[in-house]
Amino acid sequence: MDFLSLTKRAVLSYGNPRKYTLLPVVPGTFEMVLMTPDTGTQNEWHRKFAVLFEEIWNEGYIAGYTRRVIPGIRYLPVAGTQTSLSLAWPSDRLEDILSRYSEFAVGNCQCRLAMELVGKGCGRPLENCVVMGRNAQKFIDRGLMRRSDAKEILSLKKAAEAAGCVSWINRDIGPTSSGNSSCSCCGCCCHAMRSITQFNAPGLISPGRFLPEADDFRCTSCGKCVKACPMGALSLTGGNLALDRARCIGCGLCTLSCSFKALRLVEISPLPQPKSSLAGIFFDLVPGYLSNAFRIWLKRKVLRARGKS
Repeated sequence: MDFLSLTKRAVLSYGNPRKYTLLPVVPGTFEMVLMTPDTGTQNEWHRKFAVLFEEIWNEGYIAGYTRRVIPGIRYLPVAGTQTSLSLAWPSDRLEDILSRYSEFAVGNCQCRLAMELVGKGCGRPLENCVVMGRNAQKFIDRGLMRRSDAKEILSLKKAAEAAGCVSWINRDIGPTSSGNSSCSCCGCCCHAMRSITQFNAPGLISPGRFLPEADDFRCTSCGKCVKACPMGALSLTGGNLALDRARCIGCGLCTLSCSFKALRLVEISPLPQPKSSLAGIFFDLVPGYLSNAFRIWLKRKVLRARGKS
């Protein structure tokens, strides 16, 4: 157990005499096992873990845990779209979010790293998983991330966007918060995105605050925006562009892909009143998670009873 706890971080340990406890699979065990500032530390054990996790993920279990859950993350419009967003708030701009903090840690995206380990990597940048604020030092001390600064973080995020990634932050943390976190996601690897594209389970992600609006006179139905969308939210039918609003996260990658400037982002909902801390978000999330856990426990109990009869 000490090997799994201290070396592989697959379980948590505490106290004397030592006690052990399990984390949720995701978010939790998956991230802790694969979080590292150096991908060279990953070995065959990590590859087997990633293979097993991918098998479990593809069973679709996550759909059962995202009902009645308040979304924990929201995606930001990519940098190139923000000059045209007159209603974009400081909470929509990564530069303004980073300016609130003085401590930063950066590591590798666990989702893309896992897909590389199973031989399905997409080649996009790995180093863009960020913790900001006073929690950054904890991740550095534990060897999970390395120290960074706001200038480097912005550079890493811009490189990720150039490769077709979009960045999220914790959903409702206001300017008085002591910390935040962010990663830059791609539709092929990110589990938050894949919960929607694979299983139509949108509970992890806040609905987009912006939506793309098309200019029919400029649109040539070339399909570049359809390919650029990481969520599969855009489609072409009979030469007409259609948007699935339930899948759109308001990132704006589609608008940047359009050579004819036929798409622009428009605001469709105000930003929710932010929480002042991670604890505020946690207490919002707990009722939904407990409800899901009880429902799934009850379902398993019924299935076991049927199996014995």
